[in-house]
Amino acid sequence: MSAAVGGEGMQNSGVFAPVSDARKRFVLFLLLLGVMLISRGHHMGSAKLLPDMSIALFFLSGWLLARPIYAALLMLAAVGIDVSALQAGVSNFCVTPAYALLAPAYLTMWGAGKHLPGLLMGRSQGMALALLALGAWAAVSVAWLLSSGGFYLFSGRFSHPSWAEFAHRFELYYGGYAGNALLAIAVGVTGVILLRRLRQPQEEELCLDEEETA
Repeated sequence: MSAAVGGEGMQNSGVFAPVSDARKRFVLFLLLLGVMLISRGHHMGSAKLLPDMSIALFFLSGWLLARPIYAALLMLAAVGIDVSALQAGVSNFCVTPAYALLAPAYLTMWGAGKHLPGLLMGRSQGMALALLALGAWAAVSVAWLLSSGGFYLFSGRFSHPSWAEFAHRFELYYGGYAGNALLAIAVGVTGVILLRRLRQPQEEELCLDEEETA
């Protein structure tokens, strides 16, 4: 039993590891950037502020790319997309002093993506996935508080903020926001894990062939 768990832990270390090859990291970054370009622009007029795909992309960037430069580039891309949307005539309702809180919200997701997978290495697959889901939910919740809560308190769009109204906004927006974000993260994580599981036997077979040749 311990050997099985140990073997599974060794497999998990590869499944949850960041991408080590620099060229693959750059290609993956371009893919994430493309998804942001496609998905972000039409969200700019929404009072939810933080598009769900952007949250997932920062999480995946922290996990797979694990380099601060990529977080900075995604941040610049997000701002650039927003500026372009405003110039194209999209409502500026969301552009307030609270817009600055998007940065810590995004960095919360990036940090969770970077550090959570490392905590899962050596654990059973079920436990690792459960902890990953719990950590992602906690990060998404913090991001929602920073973006939606910050917008409510600091945007100047609400003349008399109250806990009752904030609770109402929570009831209206949090469920869909968190659900969509976690679904996007789940799709990305599942896709990467499946791809790595499929490639693992091929890589092991290649190593065996090399050993036999040697």
